[in-house]
Amino acid sequence: MLVLNRRPGESIIIEHGIDLSLLSTEGHKVWLGVTVPGITSSVRLSPAAASASDVRLEIAAPLTVRVEEERAYVEVAPLGHPSHDCRTTFALHRKVGQSIDFGAELSVRVSSLARGNPSLALEGPTIGTGLVVTVIRQVGSYVRIGIDAPGRRVYRKEIWDQVVEENRAAAAGDLAALRLATSSA
Repeated sequence: MLVLNRRPGESIIIEHGIDLSLLSTEGHKVWLGVTVPGITSSVRLSPAAASASDVRLEIAAPLTVRVEEERAYVEVAPLGHPSHDCRTTFALHRKVGQSIDFGAELSVRVSSLARGNPSLALEGPTIGTGLVVTVIRQVGSYVRIGIDAPGRRVYRKEIWDQVVEENRAAAAGDLAALRLATSSA
Protein backbone atom coordinates (compact mmCIF):
# COMPACT_ATOMS: atom_id res chain seq x y z
CA MET A 1 0.00 0.00 0.00
CA LEU A 2 1.27 3.44 -0.95
CA VAL A 3 0.57 6.02 1.76
CA LEU A 4 0.45 9.71 0.81
CA ASN A 5 -0.19 12.81 2.87
CA ARG A 6 -2.64 15.16 1.18
CA ARG A 7 -3.97 18.57 2.14
CA PRO A 8 -7.39 19.86 1.12
CA GLY A 9 -7.28 20.76 -2.57
CA GLU A 10 -4.57 18.20 -3.40
CA SER A 11 -5.19 15.17 -5.60
CA ILE A 12 -3.88 11.73 -6.43
CA ILE A 13 -3.93 10.52 -10.04
CA ILE A 14 -4.27 6.78 -10.59
CA GLU A 15 -3.65 5.18 -13.96
CA HIS A 16 -6.78 4.67 -16.13
CA GLY A 17 -8.12 8.21 -15.59
CA ILE A 18 -8.95 8.09 -11.88
CA ASP A 19 -8.66 11.32 -9.89
CA LEU A 20 -8.94 11.10 -6.10
CA SER A 21 -9.06 14.53 -4.43
CA LEU A 22 -9.03 15.54 -0.80
CA LEU A 23 -11.79 18.14 -0.90
CA SER A 24 -11.92 19.23 2.73
CA THR A 25 -11.68 18.29 6.36
CA GLU A 26 -14.42 19.43 8.72
CA GLY A 27 -13.55 18.45 12.27
CA HIS A 28 -12.93 14.70 12.02
CA LYS A 29 -14.85 14.41 8.75
CA VAL A 30 -12.77 13.87 5.60
CA TRP A 31 -14.39 14.64 2.22
CA LEU A 32 -13.02 12.89 -0.86
CA GLY A 33 -13.83 13.56 -4.51
CA VAL A 34 -13.67 10.62 -6.93
CA THR A 35 -13.68 11.21 -10.67
CA VAL A 36 -13.58 8.30 -13.12
CA PRO A 37 -14.08 8.13 -16.90
CA GLY A 38 -17.75 8.03 -17.87
CA ILE A 39 -19.08 9.98 -14.88
CA THR A 40 -20.15 13.55 -15.58
CA SER A 41 -19.52 14.83 -12.06
CA SER A 42 -17.13 14.01 -9.26
CA VAL A 43 -18.61 11.76 -6.58
CA ARG A 44 -18.10 13.48 -3.23
CA LEU A 45 -18.12 11.22 -0.20
CA SER A 46 -17.00 11.08 3.40
CA PRO A 47 -16.18 7.63 4.86
CA ALA A 48 -15.96 7.11 8.62
CA ALA A 49 -16.09 4.16 10.98
CA ALA A 50 -19.52 4.10 12.64
CA SER A 51 -18.88 0.99 14.73
CA ALA A 52 -16.57 -2.01 14.75
CA SER A 53 -18.45 -3.47 11.77
CA ASP A 54 -20.12 -0.49 10.01
CA VAL A 55 -18.82 2.32 7.83
CA ARG A 56 -20.83 5.51 7.53
CA LEU A 57 -20.63 6.83 3.97
CA GLU A 58 -21.91 10.36 3.57
CA ILE A 59 -22.61 11.35 -0.04
CA ALA A 60 -22.88 14.95 -1.21
CA ALA A 61 -25.57 16.23 -3.59
CA PRO A 62 -27.71 13.11 -4.05
CA LEU A 63 -30.52 13.40 -6.60
CA THR A 64 -32.02 9.92 -6.28
CA VAL A 65 -31.34 7.09 -3.84
CA ARG A 66 -32.52 3.46 -3.89
CA VAL A 67 -31.43 1.11 -1.10
CA GLU A 68 -31.59 -2.67 -1.27
CA GLU A 69 -30.21 -5.30 1.11
CA GLU A 70 -26.59 -5.46 -0.08
CA ARG A 71 -26.46 -2.57 -2.57
CA ALA A 72 -27.51 1.03 -2.77
CA TYR A 73 -27.90 3.08 -5.93
CA VAL A 74 -27.22 6.82 -5.86
CA GLU A 75 -27.40 9.39 -8.62
CA VAL A 76 -25.43 12.51 -7.75
CA ALA A 77 -26.15 15.98 -9.10
CA PRO A 78 -24.02 16.93 -12.11
CA LEU A 79 -21.90 20.06 -12.10
CA GLY A 80 -24.13 23.08 -12.74
CA HIS A 81 -27.26 21.47 -11.25
CA PRO A 82 -28.73 23.56 -8.37
CA SER A 83 -28.36 20.58 -6.00
CA HIS A 84 -24.64 20.28 -6.74
CA ASP A 85 -23.74 23.45 -4.87
CA CYS A 86 -26.00 23.03 -1.85
CA ARG A 87 -24.82 21.23 1.25
CA THR A 88 -27.36 18.40 1.04
CA THR A 89 -25.89 15.04 2.00
CA PHE A 90 -27.15 11.50 2.39
CA ALA A 91 -25.59 9.14 4.94
CA LEU A 92 -25.74 5.39 4.64
CA HIS A 93 -24.23 2.70 6.87
CA ARG A 94 -22.57 -0.17 5.01
CA LYS A 95 -21.00 -3.35 6.31
CA VAL A 96 -17.91 -4.96 4.78
CA GLY A 97 -18.87 -6.30 1.36
CA GLN A 98 -21.80 -3.93 0.83
CA SER A 99 -21.60 -1.30 -1.88
CA ILE A 100 -23.04 1.85 -3.38
CA ASP A 101 -23.37 2.18 -7.15
CA PHE A 102 -23.03 5.58 -8.79
CA GLY A 103 -24.44 4.80 -12.22
CA ALA A 104 -22.88 2.08 -14.36
CA GLU A 105 -19.34 3.47 -14.17
CA LEU A 106 -18.50 3.46 -10.45
CA SER A 107 -19.23 1.18 -7.54
CA VAL A 108 -17.82 1.91 -4.07
CA ARG A 109 -17.65 -1.20 -1.89
CA VAL A 110 -16.60 -1.30 1.76
CA SER A 111 -13.68 -3.73 1.52
CA SER A 112 -12.51 -3.66 5.14
CA LEU A 113 -12.58 -1.78 8.41
CA ALA A 114 -9.42 -2.19 10.46
CA ARG A 115 -8.44 -0.10 13.49
CA GLY A 116 -11.19 2.39 12.64
CA ASN A 117 -9.80 2.98 9.12
CA PRO A 118 -12.40 2.38 6.40
CA SER A 119 -11.09 0.88 3.15
CA LEU A 120 -13.16 1.41 0.01
CA ALA A 121 -12.82 -0.61 -3.19
CA LEU A 122 -13.47 1.49 -6.30
CA GLU A 123 -14.71 -0.64 -9.18
CA GLY A 124 -16.27 -0.17 -12.59
CA PRO A 125 -16.07 -1.15 -16.26
CA THR A 126 -13.67 1.68 -17.18
CA ILE A 127 -11.46 1.40 -14.08
CA GLY A 128 -11.55 -2.35 -13.42
CA THR A 129 -11.23 -3.87 -9.96
CA GLY A 130 -8.56 -4.13 -7.28
CA LEU A 131 -8.26 -0.41 -6.44
CA VAL A 132 -8.60 0.20 -2.69
CA VAL A 133 -8.50 3.58 -0.95
CA THR A 134 -8.03 3.79 2.83
CA VAL A 135 -8.46 6.94 4.90
CA ILE A 136 -5.80 6.26 7.51
CA ARG A 137 -5.95 9.34 9.71
CA GLN A 138 -5.98 13.08 9.87
CA VAL A 139 -2.74 14.65 11.09
CA GLY A 140 -3.03 18.41 11.49
CA SER A 141 -3.85 19.89 8.09
CA TYR A 142 -2.92 16.62 6.32
CA VAL A 143 -4.86 13.42 5.76
CA ARG A 144 -2.96 10.16 5.33
CA ILE A 145 -4.49 8.20 2.47
CA GLY A 146 -3.47 4.67 1.56
CA ILE A 147 -3.75 3.52 -2.06
CA ASP A 148 -3.60 -0.14 -3.03
CA ALA A 149 -3.57 -0.19 -6.84
CA PRO A 150 -1.89 -3.37 -8.09
CA GLY A 151 -0.43 -2.95 -11.57
CA ARG A 152 -1.28 0.77 -11.79
CA ARG A 153 0.84 3.85 -11.53
CA VAL A 154 -0.10 6.31 -8.80
CA TYR A 155 1.05 9.95 -8.83
CA ARG A 156 0.64 13.00 -6.68
CA LYS A 157 -1.21 15.40 -9.01
CA GLU A 158 1.52 18.03 -8.89
CA ILE A 159 4.04 15.43 -10.13
CA TRP A 160 1.60 14.16 -12.77
CA ASP A 161 1.10 17.71 -14.10
CA GLN A 162 4.89 18.12 -14.39
CA VAL A 163 5.24 14.80 -16.27
CA VAL A 164 2.44 15.78 -18.68
CA GLU A 165 4.04 19.15 -19.35
CA GLU A 166 7.45 17.58 -19.98
CA ASN A 167 5.88 15.06 -22.37
CA ARG A 168 4.11 17.87 -24.27
CA ALA A 169 7.37 19.80 -24.56
CA ALA A 170 9.22 16.71 -25.79
CA ALA A 171 6.49 15.86 -28.32
CA ALA A 172 6.50 19.44 -29.61
CA GLY A 173 10.27 19.37 -29.96
CA ASP A 174 10.67 22.27 -27.53
CA LEU A 175 14.09 21.25 -26.23
CA ALA A 176 14.68 24.52 -24.38
CA ALA A 177 11.48 24.06 -22.34
CA LEU A 178 12.38 20.41 -21.71
CA ARG A 179 15.87 21.31 -20.47
CA LEU A 180 14.41 24.00 -18.20
CA ALA A 181 11.82 21.56 -16.78
CA THR A 182 14.36 18.81 -16.12
CA SER A 183 16.92 21.16 -14.59
CA SER A 184 14.38 22.56 -12.09
CA ALA A 185 13.30 19.08 -10.92
